[in-house]
Amino acid sequence: MATRTELKKITRARIKAAKILIEAGDYDYAGYTMGFVLECALKACVCKKLDLVSYPADDSSVDNNIRTIFRTHELDKLQILSGLSNKFTNVGNNPYFASWSAATQDYVLPGNQQWVNMRYQPNYWTESKVKSVYNALTNNSNGILVYLKKRW
Repeated sequence: MATRTELKKITRARIKAAKILIEAGDYDYAGYTMGFVLECALKACVCKKLDLVSYPADDSSVDNNIRTIFRTHELDKLQILSGLSNKFTNVGNNPYFASWSAATQDYVLPGNQQWVNMRYQPNYWTESKVKSVYNALTNNSNGILVYLKKRW
């Protein structure tokens, strides 16, 4: 699996790609790409929190039960693994709660499917949904990526 450094590079590259896709009007792939951005950023945070060089999802030296826990694309589970789940709650005046909600609400698919299944959902993303997620991720004052980059 990717190292923490590689996960950070992927995050930066894919958010740039998402912007290009939005500008080109490819909202479905932009939405999917931003889910991947968030997944990679959270996995980089997991690596830092647990002092891991790389994310252990496919590391054969790691116990199979542990690999199963890490082999997830579910953003809420990754949030817990990263130790950041309390940072995105609606407790007090948390500016990141609104950004997390805006960034992730459209990644919940019918039937509790994982967000990665979006690649099989044509026309799921609209321009307004995609731009809302992009803003929630990149907003300089309370964007999710701004917050995660300080913790990866």
